[in-house]
Amino acid sequence: MKIFGEDIAGSYDNWLSTPLGQYMDTREKQLIIDLLAPRPGERILDVGCGTGNHLHFFQKRGCHVTGVEPSTAMLDIAILKLEDRAELKLGFAEDLPFSDNEFDIVTMITSLEFSDDPVAALREAIRVSRDRVFLGVLNKYSFLGGYRKIQGRFKTSIYNEARFYSIGELLSLIGSILGPVKVRWGSVVFLPQAFYSFAAGVEERIPVQKNPFGAFIGLVFSVVYQYRTLQDAIREPFKLSVDTTREARGAVRAIQSEAKKPG
Repeated sequence: MKIFGEDIAGSYDNWLSTPLGQYMDTREKQLIIDLLAPRPGERILDVGCGTGNHLHFFQKRGCHVTGVEPSTAMLDIAILKLEDRAELKLGFAEDLPFSDNEFDIVTMITSLEFSDDPVAALREAIRVSRDRVFLGVLNKYSFLGGYRKIQGRFKTSIYNEARFYSIGELLSLIGSILGPVKVRWGSVVFLPQAFYSFAAGVEERIPVQKNPFGAFIGLVFSVVYQYRTLQDAIREPFKLSVDTTREARGAVRAIQSEAKKPG
């Protein structure tokens, strides 16, 4: 994953404090809530947590938050912002320092596109999740995405380091790891950046569900486990039919807990 220094860390937080930054951030967070629906008490890991913007957002909604970030400059700002209200670790998306199925939710919000190995990063996110994974990425087929690519040709920009995605590419990436899986997605921020000073109302009337042209794509899917029970071994010699593949949220931990019960 690309590592950004103090200049990038500071400029990102400064942009979030501008009217345009606040508006776009609000639009993105509303999409995250609509798709992900985090519940109070859930454990969330934000991979590539940056300066802690989304960690702070989830923490205010009653979630227990953990962040991992490869940039010490960004992590220092996140520590100041969240103090002791989050567990923060230095680390890389491709090699997360956590156990299997440790978190209810794993998020990667504008971090997958900066990963050196997106497949490895997504595999790790799936590994440490026991329920669902959320991806928030920059869309290559949007006005803003096109503008950022052109802008990067004429001046230094963090977006020169980014790998922009389409919804089709995201679905293909997930499918290559999990196979067929139910996905919910949408996008926001459809207009060119200069329009938002006078046309924000137009933005809010554009449907967001399954619209492939917003600058920010949000996508959520459940982690699916396939497991075999003791009854399966009994059924097989008698050729009894049973569907042993199912979506099982928290299945691994449930099986472990059941095994620990006396008797």
